[in-house]
Amino acid sequence: MTLDDNNVILPVISFDIIYKKPAHYDELITIKTTIKELPKVRFNFEFEIRNEQNTLLSKAKSTVVFANSKSRLPVSTPSFVAHKLIREFENITA
Repeated sequence: MTLDDNNVILPVISFDIIYKKPAHYDELITIKTTIKELPKVRFNFEFEIRNEQNTLLSKAKSTVVFANSKSRLPVSTPSFVAHKLIREFENITA
């Protein structure tokens, strides 16, 4: 099951980034994405971008909203997404 199958899109409604140090051409980076709470209608992500030396290059926060792809109106988190996230949160706290 996919978001498309359910006529759901995830438009970005905000994105904030703090640049600490530059990444360089051909440098390998790691992007760690964290979800700290289960979404309802909005879905918040936090990002940390680090280089191979584990130096923090930037931090970011993004908010997306679940919306109906036809009406563009906000909708609740699809149940298949919520169930998957609940299982992941349970694994983290177990």
